[in-house]
Amino acid sequence: MPLEDLKGDASAIVRNQIGAMKQTLKQMQQNDQLEALRAQFKPLSKLMIDFATAFGPFEQPVFVQHCPMADQNKGADWLSVQKNIRNPYFGDAMLTCGSTIREIND
Repeated sequence: MPLEDLKGDASAIVRNQIGAMKQTLKQMQQNDQLEALRAQFKPLSKLMIDFATAFGPFEQPVFVQHCPMADQNKGADWLSVQKNIRNPYFGDAMLTCGSTIREIND
C-alpha cells in the first residue's frame, strides 16, 4: 500500500516513527553484544506493536506479550504469532517468563 493511501492512526504512525525504526535497526545491525541487542529491542518492539495495532487485524492472531523482569524489572513487551511465551529478552535462561497481555484482532 502506498504511504499516501494510509489514513488516520496508520498514517501518523508511519510518518512519525519510520525514521526511528530505521535508526534502531541500523544500530542493531552494527552490534554483536546480546545484552545491548536486547536493550535495543525494547524500543523497536514498542514501534512494532504500534504498527501492528494500527494495521491489524491480521489473518492469524498476533499477540502482545510482556515480561515484567525485562529491562531491570521495568518490564518490556514484544509481538508474537504464538500464544506460548518465548521470551526474547532472556532467551533460554527464562524462555517462558511472561504473559500474553492482549491479542491484536480488531
